[in-house]
Amino acid sequence: MNHVFKRAALAALVAAVVAPANAETYCQVQYVLLNAKVNSQGFDNNYYYGSPDAIEEDGSYDDALQFSLRLILGFEDQTGFGGRVRWFTFDNDLGYDGLWNNGGVTSALNGSINLDVDYIDTELTQRCACCAGGWNILGSGGVRWGRVASTNQSVPFAALGAASNSETAGVKFEGAGPTLAIEGRRPVAETGVSLFAVGRTSLLCGNLDIHSNYYGPVQYEIKNEMVQVWELQLGALHQYQCASGAIFESGVFWEAQRWDSESDSLGDLGLFGVGIHTGLRY
Repeated sequence: MNHVFKRAALAALVAAVVAPANAETYCQVQYVLLNAKVNSQGFDNNYYYGSPDAIEEDGSYDDALQFSLRLILGFEDQTGFGGRVRWFTFDNDLGYDGLWNNGGVTSALNGSINLDVDYIDTELTQRCACCAGGWNILGSGGVRWGRVASTNQSVPFAALGAASNSETAGVKFEGAGPTLAIEGRRPVAETGVSLFAVGRTSLLCGNLDIHSNYYGPVQYEIKNEMVQVWELQLGALHQYQCASGAIFESGVFWEAQRWDSESDSLGDLGLFGVGIHTGLRY
């Protein structure tokens, strides 16, 4: 994780340097509980890549919600133009429930797999009022660096016939590319509460490494893999103006992410859950 923190710190430093002196700055922290989903074919494409044709596999993560964190630092000038850095991390050991069939005997495979999802967005933003009713629209575009790594922790793959490389079995993708997002907010009467929705898509290009149980000690590499990321948030925010003039905001939201790799080696990874939003503008 050290390289992730270094990239985030560098991006935040750049944002602080380029911010105009008279701009409004803000810091937002989102605490998110997410449940990871990968389809059974996705597990087959990495953990069992290269297995004999007669073998059938099935697996899934458990349904437990896991902690993740998002930090956002940004600024906006009086015209609504600004910039921001967004850092997200999900790094948890997930329970794995699987079945393995060699053509006659079905065996259960249970244990844990570490899933590590990280990204950093560095982007420009533009805010504007739109239509009647107080709608507030924020559009953004920039560059995302993203990483997904799934690594075996305690699943006894070594017990399978002809299996090897079980201690390092898994898949890793790292790439970069453009990211675009749009956010809409609308106040609810004069309550100080606003409803909001955020949609984002990113297209990343990078290398994907597969450490299959059946591919031997050498990894299988897919170069120039394309991964499209979709994100959606729906929620409500409350804003409170402090005596100092700063604005404190808090809220709750529902979130969904999908990481869709061209080779399906990530198994159409999905993250679904709820979060708490806190922020300060000054």
